[in-house]
Amino acid sequence: MSWKFKQHGELSAEKEDNILVVEGTGPWNIEMLDNSSETAQQILAELFQDYWGVLTILHGEAVYLPDAAKRLIEIVTQQKSHKRVATAIIITDSTMPTFTRGHLSDIYDKAGEPIAFFDNKINAVEWIQQQIQHAREK
Repeated sequence: MSWKFKQHGELSAEKEDNILVVEGTGPWNIEMLDNSSETAQQILAELFQDYWGVLTILHGEAVYLPDAAKRLIEIVTQQKSHKRVATAIIITDSTMPTFTRGHLSDIYDKAGEPIAFFDNKINAVEWIQQQIQHAREK
């Protein structure tokens, strides 16, 4: 017997040049992650044409439940074969930022994705663009 749960957490995505900007409030379960992945397919098809990165702006407790964390690893790993190069993360309004950084670092490390944490969008975008440029030069 399999269980289907109500989506938990919020995620939105938009494309800014060659960056997928994801913004959300956690915690997230696998149902939310699967639904947001389906919604982002058109944006991803455009991004897959060239090297690209992700800017993730997280509000509150940015935690993925275990099955959602496992799915995120699968998603990132699969997208890396479509020229995804790096993820910049901004964490806001968290009561546990140190835990959140460790939790996210573990997920992205397992997916083989370079990540960095930032306090503002300008520095995050600049870092992503540097990672994209570095990938193009390889």
